[in-house]
Amino acid sequence: MKLLILILIFIGCSTSHKPKDLSINSVQKESSNKISIMDIEDSSIQEEEVKEKKEKPKISLIVHSSLYHSISLLFVLKQLDEKQIKLSSLSCSGFSTLICALYAKEEKLNFVEWKLFDLLKKLQSKKVYSNEWNELLRDFLVKEFKNTKFSDLKLKLFIPSQYAGKILVNQSTLMKELIASVNIESKHNYLLNPLEFKFKLRELGEKNFSSILLLPEQVSFQSVESYKYGLMTSYLGRILKNKVTSELNVIYGKGKFALDAVKALSFYETTYNDEIKKYIDKLMLEISELEKEQQENIYN
Repeated sequence: MKLLILILIFIGCSTSHKPKDLSINSVQKESSNKISIMDIEDSSIQEEEVKEKKEKPKISLIVHSSLYHSISLLFVLKQLDEKQIKLSSLSCSGFSTLICALYAKEEKLNFVEWKLFDLLKKLQSKKVYSNEWNELLRDFLVKEFKNTKFSDLKLKLFIPSQYAGKILVNQSTLMKELIASVNIESKHNYLLNPLEFKFKLRELGEKNFSSILLLPEQVSFQSVESYKYGLMTSYLGRILKNKVTSELNVIYGKGKFALDAVKALSFYETTYNDEIKKYIDKLMLEISELEKEQQENIYN
């Protein structure tokens, strides 16, 4: 009888432990599965973060006006494209705004080239800053940008203007800002008060700035009236005076040329090509330094 009782106790103890063992094993398996899934998710998130940090830094390009010589910006953009240097934004004033806006609209260089080719033929017989010149440009800008908003552009565009001695950006509609920017007599034209405005762009999330001015070695004017001549020379003088503190890259074209004389597109390419290449090489070195900083930040 005692033997029978002992056998029954032994059987009961052994069966009562089995569910516990099974329960523990099932929990361990579920726990193990959950951890592995989380590890995979964490790994993918980390890979995405590293990928973002490894992306080549984009440049916020600031272009100062030099009347018709601003057209050489087209060939700066071509070389940037060839070297696969990406832009985060364009900031432009004066006549350069026209080239910037055309590029920002479609981000296609051939589109800009054809539009400029057609426009320059019409401007050739007009005196810069004359009523006829302003009206022709106004008609062109209305036709191209009447129904276009800043938000419609393929590339961010910033147009500086001055209000009560302060520099602001994109204060009105795209079309109105463009018209005011190319007309030096507009009371809000940036050229009348060319102050530094990078801090405004930083507030808007921009970084990695590069400022350029395309200018012949010797500057002259062909037919600009005395008052407007004074405004242009004052503007250029102030920009060049502060080129060190503003980190301005002056890209000089070889020779003496009038800023207000229209030339063929090929002329601007030939005149500035060598110096544009030097600027692009310098910019690539700066981008390499930025990439090194990004790599260091990944491991810190």
